[in-house]
This record gives sequence, structure tokens and C-alpha cells, in this order.
Amino acid sequence: MRLVIRADATRVTGTGHVMRSCVIAESAISEGIETIFIGNLDGIEWLKAKVERIGFSQIINDFSSFALNDFEDVLILDSYDSSDSWLMNLNWLGKIVIVDPISPHFDADLLFHPGLEDNWTITNKAQFHGNGEFLLVRKELREIDLSVKYDDSLLEILVTGGGSDPYNFCGEIVSRIAQVDSNFSVNVISDQSDILIQDSRFSFHRTGESFLNLLPNIDLVLAPASTTCLEILTLGIPLGIVCVVENQESNYQNLVQGGFALGMGRRSPDGSWDIDLNGLSDLINSKELRNKLAHKTLGKFDPLGSEKIVRKLLEIYS
Repeated sequence: MRLVIRADATRVTGTGHVMRSCVIAESAISEGIETIFIGNLDGIEWLKAKVERIGFSQIINDFSSFALNDFEDVLILDSYDSSDSWLMNLNWLGKIVIVDPISPHFDADLLFHPGLEDNWTITNKAQFHGNGEFLLVRKELREIDLSVKYDDSLLEILVTGGGSDPYNFCGEIVSRIAQVDSNFSVNVISDQSDILIQDSRFSFHRTGESFLNLLPNIDLVLAPASTTCLEILTLGIPLGIVCVVENQESNYQNLVQGGFALGMGRRSPDGSWDIDLNGLSDLINSKELRNKLAHKTLGKFDPLGSEKIVRKLLEIYS
């Protein structure tokens, strides 16, 4: 069996598809499975560097330079682009799609959902796997030691908009946090250059490795309701979330209703933001609330979803 992973990243649509694919690739390569990456990285240098470190046997921009081996190649597709459906007509050994509720209905053999839903309307006969058992958590996150805290006296907050922050979540949240009259330190990870604030409580970091380096000392994370927030919850760090785009609605509702994260509001399709400043202030000022959120997540989120996917593929296609 050889895995062929197909995913794109752009500064507009974000990096989540490629990041999830890399998690699966790490687990596959650790099992000795040859793995190829095919996709566009849109000049996102930190992501390109990450993909190059994974250990892919080939990194290809598009299918024009790819030779399919129909006796051993298994496709793993992570895409919202329905034009990728032509791939399903090729003679793959197996066709796997990573899905969420707004994914196109690709004609696949297996569907893996890296979220909490256990089902939704599926129009083809693919076998569905979800229910929180296949969360895709980066290996380097699982290895983080959260027992070491440099300064217990000062609340350390991390604000991240994901890999590209195309809607300037960080800028919006920073402007709201600045209104909270409290003593804290905020670490903002964003490539947006127009976040300007004269407040000594805030420090700014470029997207990339900053995320991993900062996490061991963080008491609270504020983020969109994306794939990254599920990774955060496996670490047991208190989390405040905002629904920024349509594909985050499912995560937002499940995490808020389950009591795993505090919902802070939404971004409307017209670009306006509805942020609960009182809720945000409570999250910053109430250690009891943060502890309640952290306790709720204990043992609830399995970080080994990628290993489960690889084992399933080995069972079927080896």
C-alpha cells in the first residue's frame, strides 16, 4: 500500500486541510508506509517547511507529474472543492475522504470525520467513521509538557487565528481583550501586519513554530472553532471560541453545548463581529470558570485518531 494525500492550502481558505493531512502522514510514515503529498501550498513558507519535514517520498504540486499505481495506491482526499471529484474516477486501490458536514459528497470507500459528530446525511455508500474517535492531533502537540509553568502569578493568554487568519480574528479579539481591565499577558500569533495596539500586555509572534513554543506556559487559548481548537482540547487547556466561518458552526455548537469551551460569539457573513465582551471578561478574570472548562475536557478527547485511521487502512488494504 502506498498513500497519496491530496490537499491544498491558501491564505484565503486557510491551512487546515493540509495540517490535518500532515497528521495522518506522520502516522503512516512512522509505520513504514510510503506517502506522497499532492497539493498547492500557496507560498505559505512555514507550511511548506513543515510539509518538507514530514518525510513524504514525493511532494508534487499537481497530478500532471504523478504516475498512479492502481495495484497499491490509496487516495486520501481532504478538500471542500467539488471539482476534485474527478479523482474518484481513477483506478485507486482505495478512496478515503476526510470530511465534515459541509464537505462535497465524494464517491469514496471510507469517510473519516475528525470531529465530534457521529453521523449526518450521507448520500453515497461510503463507510462513515467519526464520533470523536478520529481527531487529528499533531504529534508535536501530544509531546508538549504542560506541567512546567514559568510564572503561576500571571495569566498567560494565547490568541491564534489558525494557519493564515484570513478574516483577522486576532485583530478583532485583541481589540476586545484590550478593553478588559485586568493584569494578564497576551501572546498573539498572526501574520496580519495591521494589528496595532499600544498595550504592554500584548506581544506578537509570527505564524509557524511560535504556537508550539508558547503552549507549555499558556493558561487560556482564544481561537476560531476550527481544527486547531480540537487539538487544544486534547491538552486540557481552557478554551474560548468564536464561529468565524460556516464550516466551524458544527464544532462551535458541539463544544459550547457540551461545556468544553466558552462560546464568545460569531462573525457574520457580511464581515461584522458579534463578540460577548462580558463572557470574554469572565473567562479572563475567573480562574474557577477556566478550571471548570479544563476539568470538563479530561479524558474526553482522544489525540490518537491518526493512528486509528492508519490501522484501519492497513487492515483493509495491506
